[in-house]
Amino acid sequence: MKAGTTLIALLAVARLCVANELQQQYEKAYYLETAKGQVKPAVAIYNEISDAEPTDENKAAIKQSLLRLLHIGTVRKHDATIKDCHEKLLSKTDCTIQELIDAARPGTTIYIPAGNHEGHMVIHKALTLKGADRETAILEVTSDQPLIHVPKKQKLTIESLTLKSQLETSERTDPPGCAVLAKDSTVIVRDCSVVALGSIKRSPLGIYIQGFSNVQLLDCRFEGYAYPIFYGEGTEGLVKDCVVRNPGDCGFMSHADSEVTIEGNIFTGSAKHGVRSTGGTIHLKNNLIIKNRNRGVYLGNKTTHGEIINTAIVGNGSGISAFASSDVEIENNVIIGNGYSGIDTRYYGQIQVKNNIVANNQKTGFAVFEEGSTKFKVGDNTFHGNGEPSTDYDLPSSTIAENPKFADPDSGNFKTGNSEIMKAEHGLTNPEVIANLWKKYEETCK
Repeated sequence: MKAGTTLIALLAVARLCVANELQQQYEKAYYLETAKGQVKPAVAIYNEISDAEPTDENKAAIKQSLLRLLHIGTVRKHDATIKDCHEKLLSKTDCTIQELIDAARPGTTIYIPAGNHEGHMVIHKALTLKGADRETAILEVTSDQPLIHVPKKQKLTIESLTLKSQLETSERTDPPGCAVLAKDSTVIVRDCSVVALGSIKRSPLGIYIQGFSNVQLLDCRFEGYAYPIFYGEGTEGLVKDCVVRNPGDCGFMSHADSEVTIEGNIFTGSAKHGVRSTGGTIHLKNNLIIKNRNRGVYLGNKTTHGEIINTAIVGNGSGISAFASSDVEIENNVIIGNGYSGIDTRYYGQIQVKNNIVANNQKTGFAVFEEGSTKFKVGDNTFHGNGEPSTDYDLPSSTIAENPKFADPDSGNFKTGNSEIMKAEHGLTNPEVIANLWKKYEETCK
């Protein structure tokens, strides 16, 4: 036998001996803990084993020791121990996040360290999944199953993580593949990035909400997906302080009988629409909806309810399009520089339009399509610099046609300098909010 081969064999034997010794130490600690009730000396042994450098031979003993420490820390409700065990189990052993979820008690936190963690998981109890930070703690999956699936009535918080997903095959599955699927559950997603791993065909859904779920999306970043945010029929929720970039279809989508508040967000770069609601109720306030290919806001094809307030809708294919009998209040917005119309509706629409500034839209400020009885209402607004003030509709005589004299529109400051428009209280009620969103847009989206 050559000297090198002999050395390798001796090292393998040595590692095996060390592994056997660690296993014996584990069995001793387990006996002290469970049979003798001597938890303190058992913990000391478990800690010594868990600090060993992992090898193929000793990983089992390290994992067993960390799981016992995790159990003891959970019983004692000692968060520092739980966090340390979670991090070591995921970084030093073959333990999966699903195993940690299964071992956790309801109401506890699963701590996820920096690094890439693969595989999908199912949540059957109230938990928090908390990453080290959303830039470095990454969960990802290539699967026809959801990355995170909450299939029944539970409470879940997902915090400070990056979630990445794509489909493995073209087969339709139930449940569908996505980043997060919530059904009949209460979920908070905070300070997370939700990023499509593939094209819109491979990554159709980001956050998909079903049933009677209530889901809050707070201070998150979305990149790609055909539908990064999708609220299904009967759902409720809040989308606040998020940035939604480059979706393949709609940045936000909601269906009939849903009700969602959408506040303080940026929707940009969509291949179709920034925000779309088909029959739901949306409360759209203090958003920047900019440079989406088709519409900034699409209301239909089923009747949509709610309001659009203090929102800047800038540089989209069209600003707001209303279909069906949508009865949305459109009030105190700035709708400027869109490719076709600022606002368009159908005769049977029931939108109410007042106190807006509609300016510099290429084709028309306000367009009406399809003959029928006029149900919509247009109050006092400012229309200026559009290709035509309106199409197939005569604006009220009280309409102000003067230049709004925005303070600095190229920097998102849409405070009007026109005294008549100011007196009429047209335009944004809080231009500072939009100016701050514009700055955020320039920092993160351009």
